[in-house]
Amino acid sequence: MGSSRSNVAVKIVLAMLVIAMISGAQAKPVCGVDHYDLIERCYPTTTLTPPPPPSQQCCDIVKRTDLLCLCKYRFMLPTFGIDYARAIEVPGKCGIPQPKC
Repeated sequence: MGSSRSNVAVKIVLAMLVIAMISGAQAKPVCGVDHYDLIERCYPTTTLTPPPPPSQQCCDIVKRTDLLCLCKYRFMLPTFGIDYARAIEVPGKCGIPQPKC
């Protein structure tokens, strides 16, 4: 059960990253947050080896995000080269409750 909840949370965080990349050069709110902040603060945690822990700024952004809004984007994530295994850890490390998508 915990694994399933973690999968949902990761999909949400990854969706945020995907939306941010798709949105283009102009800053636009995506599910309540600026996608540039999301990329700048959270992307390294899901792509670098070894992955750094999420920064406080990353966690703050994720906490302000409407996570249920992001559920609709969860299936697009693998297309953008985001490491799913790393991303799945971000919400838990930030102490963020996982929504039910």
